Amino acid sequence: MIDLFGDDRYFARVTYFKTKQVGDAAVSPSCAVTNAAALGRSQMLAVNAALVAAGKMTQAHSDAAGFNRNAAIIDTASKGVELELIANPTRNSTIRANYSHSKRDRENFFAEGLRSSR
Repeated sequence: MIDLFGDDRYFARVTYFKTKQVGDAAVSPSCAVTNAAALGRSQMLAVNAALVAAGKMTQAHSDAAGFNRNAAIIDTASKGVELELIANPTRNSTIRANYSHSKRDRENFFAEGLRSSR
């Protein structure tokens, strides 16, 4: 924390953060094994059906790739900045202001399912 004026009354802090978690287990909120829509199963089935219709995938491969799950592995990352200002204008009062901005990204969705269906 930086003392802005050297009088022990006004302070500021800026924090930059960057995190990455590889192999995070994304769990279906309902923990249901039947058609785990929250994990994108319906979208995967639609993509597989389109690939079969276009002749780019066999039905057997589509069936193997259309596994159902209630959890899957993904990689997550976030980065951002936080700003904090603290003012003590009088002995008995404190004013605080905070700001935070972050960006989140996810990739490598369900890699274990894609590997097992190849």
